[in-house]
Amino acid sequence: MSDPLEKFIEENRQKFDADTPDPRVWEKIREKMNPQAGKQAPVRSLPLKRWMVAAAAAVVVGAAGILYFSQKTSSRIT
Repeated sequence: MSDPLEKFIEENRQKFDADTPDPRVWEKIREKMNPQAGKQAPVRSLPLKRWMVAAAAAVVVGAAGILYFSQKTSSRIT
């Protein structure tokens, strides 16, 4: 062991191994390693605001189409 760090670790191993983390820490680590265990993924739906924006866009496009074709047909008649 020529490395001073390795020598220090070997001489003080009991001090390093004496402390153990709280069991809750291990539970959190297990949950992060296996997130599917015991939990179901939440079902996400589009918020109401997005549906309203999509509906408004459809109405605007529809109205623009109706106006475009009504102008085109009225110009043929006269």
